[in-house]
Amino acid sequence: MALFDSGSCTRTMEQLLARERAAVLRGDFQSLEKIANEKERLVVRLGQSRPDPEDIADLRRMSDRNGALLEAARQGL
Repeated sequence: MALFDSGSCTRTMEQLLARERAAVLRGDFQSLEKIANEKERLVVRLGQSRPDPEDIADLRRMSDRNGALLEAARQGL
């Protein structure tokens, strides 16, 4: 049995990635440090929860999209 509920962890990560995307789009770079710390903790929980591979693929797409936005913002600064 998983230590954490994988559905809860993936939903929380989806919300966190959405917050990260919104912060980048509005240029709120101060929030990104806090979000990064939250993501680190949540990745550990996700690893312990055995999430569904489809959920992981969705999270990867969201993360990749955010990474591209962050890179574009970095180049624009």
